[in-house]
Amino acid sequence: MGRQKRTFTPRVRTTRPLGVPITPNQAPGVPLEAPFEKDGQWYIPAPLASRLHQKSAIGRTETEGGIYLTSEEILFCHWHRHVPLPSEDWFAQSVESDPDLVARAVAFDVARSGGELIVPVANLSAKRNFSPSASTWALRWNREQNFTKEDPVAHVRWVWTTDDVNWIELEAWTAEVTSRGLLAELFVIDEELDVTMYRLPIIS
Repeated sequence: MGRQKRTFTPRVRTTRPLGVPITPNQAPGVPLEAPFEKDGQWYIPAPLASRLHQKSAIGRTETEGGIYLTSEEILFCHWHRHVPLPSEDWFAQSVESDPDLVARAVAFDVARSGGELIVPVANLSAKRNFSPSASTWALRWNREQNFTKEDPVAHVRWVWTTDDVNWIELEAWTAEVTSRGLLAELFVIDEELDVTMYRLPIIS
């Protein structure tokens, strides 16, 4: 009796096009304003800024009610909040000057897919409970938490699969984070832009 022939179904990969939102939510009747450059950073004014920050923990607030966004946040808002890109050539120029933007944007998008809040450290006050290590890229809150009033549950960093691993430094970072009662999470991005998330404990 011969073996049955196995069939394989290719895995469907998530696409992240430019110019086309990937959210099922209906776009607003009046197109939203695109981020523009202010003080050398990307900026969105109120009232859109207030909605993005209060509901989605997007951006760093300033006194006039607007927010400054990181490049990965701009892409997230473009894909999920119907926010236009700053210009047609913005992505190409951004990747040329910062090739790691692709990895950060995909990690940011995947990490938020379950409703959790991922906030880049660059957007947070120094009074927040985060590690002083430059290796911490972002903090994570659970979806039911209020990020303005509660401490995060995890510190997050990311690497490409092709990066060399400094195990001593990684252990030191993990120990620093866990000593604060927080989780240490590592997001690994492969060459096909798939993200694998690891939780790093300290085990004696």
